[in-house]
Amino acid sequence: SATAVRSTSSQGSSELVVDFAAHTDPHVDLQYVNQALAQIRASIPAAQNVVAVIVNPSSEPVLAYALTSDRLSQATLRDFAVYQIAPKLYGATGLGRILVTGGPTREFHVDLNASALAANGIGASDVAKALADQNTIQAVGLAQRYYQRYAILVDASLHDPASLGRVSVPVKSGQAIPLSALGTVRLGVSPATDQTSYNGHHAVILNAYALPGADVVSLGAELKARLAHIVPTLPSVVRFAPYWDQ
Repeated sequence: SATAVRSTSSQGSSELVVDFAAHTDPHVDLQYVNQALAQIRASIPAAQNVVAVIVNPSSEPVLAYALTSDRLSQATLRDFAVYQIAPKLYGATGLGRILVTGGPTREFHVDLNASALAANGIGASDVAKALADQNTIQAVGLAQRYYQRYAILVDASLHDPASLGRVSVPVKSGQAIPLSALGTVRLGVSPATDQTSYNGHHAVILNAYALPGADVVSLGAELKARLAHIVPTLPSVVRFAPYWDQ
């Protein structure tokens, strides 16, 4: 059973640490936590990601690297870390997780015109539903060629302000109008809730953690070998430096 629960909340995130008795199996404890989350998940619809993990209080990253640049924004550096570097490290033997810290998350801001909404008999919730309905990626089947099987995906996700502006929003008259007629869409970033630095410069830090009991020496060697192929593909204005090596 749980012996203590501590929580820390900030704008955009909330972290709960649940302590269990030392004699319990952490994997069983994790199942209990996931069951509890499943029961309340529907009551917290605003939460985009709810993740439960086993945390070893004495664990530290095996490797950590800093991304800095004099020309690119922190949000762009974070995108490089999350979408171009981290996925190519997944699958390494003994890798538990990749954690990226620092840099705001890129997002789109929709500023609605209250008069336009009222004239069309809709509210902000109707616009939100239209965006959610049309921002999808669906698997529609499989294709086989040369003894390889491919999954076929239809990507209807929204990638830029222009595609958001073209989203059709149903209105009271039974017709639909583009979102751009109801307000403006602009590229922005999430509110800053943390900040990391390297050698006195704002930075984005990529941390690699090992699974419990994994061989961290061989894991570190494999990650370094992969990074040796990844780093040269980054733009020349991005500096990639070792931050921590266990």
